[in-house]
This record gives sequence, structure tokens and C-alpha cells, in this order.
Amino acid sequence: MSERSDVHKKTDDLIQDCVLEGLVSVVGVSGARSILYYMKKDYGLDYEKICHSPQDFSKSLKSMLSTGGDLIASRIVTKLKDRFGTGLPNDLVEAIQSAHRIHERPSP
Repeated sequence: MSERSDVHKKTDDLIQDCVLEGLVSVVGVSGARSILYYMKKDYGLDYEKICHSPQDFSKSLKSMLSTGGDLIASRIVTKLKDRFGTGLPNDLVEAIQSAHRIHERPSP
């Protein structure tokens, strides 16, 4: 695997960790599993693809959970800021996209 691919995979893993931590912090482990299950079943969105489809993830959260989706999105953004820096936007989609850009930026 190339160095670029390794960095990309690591970034994906870090973002997925933040998503899972945010879900679990609001709905617990079994609630997070249920949400991820129904995202795949009803919206065709695999957990591993969330970081590449943040718009779909955000829409499905809101569709499934209404204002609860907003709470989860906010918690995920907090986890992303803890991991990638406080300068990330407050919007879930923009925060995921920014986390990718920040973490994949080449070293000087």
C-alpha cells in the first residue's frame, strides 16, 4: 500500500472512530449498532463509507432521528474537534471534509 493510501486509510479510521464515539455517547452501544444497521439497511450507507459520504450520513441521521440526529451530529463534531483540532466547522458535513483535508495535508 502506498504512503498516500496509508494516510487516507488512517484518516478514515480516525473519522470513523469519532463517528462511533459520538453515536455511543448519545445512544449507547446498542443504540449505535441499531442506527448503523438501519443506515445500511434503509439508506445503503455502510459505516466504512461514512467519511466519504458525509452528506448522505448527515441526511440519513436527520431522516431517521429528526432533532435527535442534530444532537448526534453535534456530538460527532465535538469528537472530531477533539481529535483534529478546534478549528473545524460546526457543521457535520464540513467538519468531516475538513478533517480529511487537515489530516491528509503533506508534511512541510
